[in-house]
Amino acid sequence: MHMRKVKITNTKDESIYGKIPCDSDFIEMINSLKNRQPNFKTMSSLEWKADSNLPSDPSPLEKRDGVKWYLVRLHDGSICVKEACYVQNNDYLIAEMQTSGFDMHDECKIEISDF
Repeated sequence: MHMRKVKITNTKDESIYGKIPCDSDFIEMINSLKNRQPNFKTMSSLEWKADSNLPSDPSPLEKRDGVKWYLVRLHDGSICVKEACYVQNNDYLIAEMQTSGFDMHDECKIEISDF
């Protein structure tokens, strides 16, 4: 399966990134958020208000030990990257995210790219 890269970068050029399938319903919606600052920031999450539909199929991802961050669709349709310990049962998992250091208090942008 061909994958795309979802990446969130701050002004210090630190990033958090993950993989999503090319046929994901979220590609177009995340592209619409490009160059837009998150609506909400906390120490453990970034949230972009959006109007995404909940896919009819359950997420193919399940929380795994060792994964510290996830990109999720929240119950209201927003997109959020959050620490795994804050992921709730009604969060739709979009991607496992990885980082080697990322400051969420900086200005951030989200984008989709090819690997």
